[in-house]
Amino acid sequence: MKKKRILFVDDENRVLEGLKRMLHPHRKEWDVDFALSGQEALEMMEASPFDVVVSDMRMPGMDGAALLQKIQATSPEVVRIILSGHAETEAALRAVPVAHQFLSKPCNADELYNTVRRASDLSALLNNAELVRTVGSIRNLPTLPAIYEELSQAIRDPDVSVDKVSRIVEQDVGMVAQILHIVNSAFFGLAHRMTSVQAAVGYLGLNTVKNLTLGVEVFQIFKGKTPDKGFLEAAQYHSFLVASEARAMLDDKTEREDAMVSGLLHDVGKLVLITAHPEEFREMMREHKEKGTPLHRIEHARLGVTHADVGAYLLGLWGLPYRVVEAVAYHHVIDRLPADGWDVICAVWLANRLVSSGPDDPLDPATLEFIERRGVSDRLVEWKTEADRLRGAEVTG
Repeated sequence: MKKKRILFVDDENRVLEGLKRMLHPHRKEWDVDFALSGQEALEMMEASPFDVVVSDMRMPGMDGAALLQKIQATSPEVVRIILSGHAETEAALRAVPVAHQFLSKPCNADELYNTVRRASDLSALLNNAELVRTVGSIRNLPTLPAIYEELSQAIRDPDVSVDKVSRIVEQDVGMVAQILHIVNSAFFGLAHRMTSVQAAVGYLGLNTVKNLTLGVEVFQIFKGKTPDKGFLEAAQYHSFLVASEARAMLDDKTEREDAMVSGLLHDVGKLVLITAHPEEFREMMREHKEKGTPLHRIEHARLGVTHADVGAYLLGLWGLPYRVVEAVAYHHVIDRLPADGWDVICAVWLANRLVSSGPDDPLDPATLEFIERRGVSDRLVEWKTEADRLRGAEVTG
């Protein structure tokens, strides 16, 4: 297997020397280089490509955010990670649109190794170099103007509650993805990955959410044509239905939270495709409507991957919990679901099927057999009734 090439950038030589010692045990799987400035890093990248760049945030001349912005523009396929101290939170947030992940200083060897390894290994999920570059070029995901305006007004109110802000964020798939991207980065040092939007907003704090919304503008207002806006609204609504249905299929509180956010994000790959390749995505949607062929099969025939693969790749790069990434990746493929038991991944898969079908549409034999094997067939009528109710009701998450 070809060794990954990793570039570390820091203006302090002692920091780079420490990183060199720390990473010495991994020399057989990584080729590691070091640069003392952003300009030196760019020159090294021109001479030879790298798979991952890990940059300090505060550097004279060109800081980490500016460096990663340049790398994103010229080499979007490169995994980009910011290394920053907790005292630099406000400065580090400038890098949110261009950094895939954040690490806190000082960083221990295991945390550094695991973050870089996991992010760099994700490229195997997308066997398509052009799509790897496409996902790497994504700075933010489209947000519906009405929801953005609602959030902007809310966070200007000094008395607004975390609960109200969380309910607004939960209405928008792009906002959910970005908030969880930030809070689950190693920069915040959480002991466990977080999937609750309310907990994430509470942990980040309303001032940080305000900075993200009005300062660095991490939420991008959708400015596409009317048909695309209609698609986006329908896609958001479908995601709320799947999230609510999946949550109802589980009893454990933590699993219900994971199912909710996995359902909200299961089609996030569609937002990536409609943002990066709008015309091609419209063509695939037209074929889907005219022929009735499932969209994910059309995508696979044309691209070699599906929106599920694209979404899982993006969320994996962003460091979201692995269970969420798996649920997004597998929400169309029965043969890749867990061998036994009933969990978040199974719930999102079935919720998507039930919500997408009509009240009188029978489930195929493979689906019924799958449900029987997992010992939950006695709850199928209850779940189908809930799906019918959700389709006929206003769902707000």
